[in-house]
Amino acid sequence: MLLIDYAFELLREAGIRLPRPVGQAVSIVGALVVGRAAIQAGLISPLGVIVVALTGIASFVVPIFSMAFAQSQQFCFWLYRSTMLPAHGRHKLGCLAGL
Repeated sequence: MLLIDYAFELLREAGIRLPRPVGQAVSIVGALVVGRAAIQAGLISPLGVIVVALTGIASFVVPIFSMAFAQSQQFCFWLYRSTMLPAHGRHKLGCLAGL
């Protein structure tokens, strides 16, 4: 999950740094290729790709970069934390987060 999140951040940076038409194409095609390859390789489930995509799209809603960065760091923290909880705790965490 973290690898896909980092890949998403790399594609976003590539889209920002490249000229506008090329950057958008690289971001879209890159996301499709990386997501499809990760699912076929068994690194992540389709639901995981959807969660990372929704988190990335939600980060564009935040107008201040430092707040978006904090949101990304918080996502990584809760992802790590949820893997350390027992199954019952993960269920409760998911209910609290509205998942």
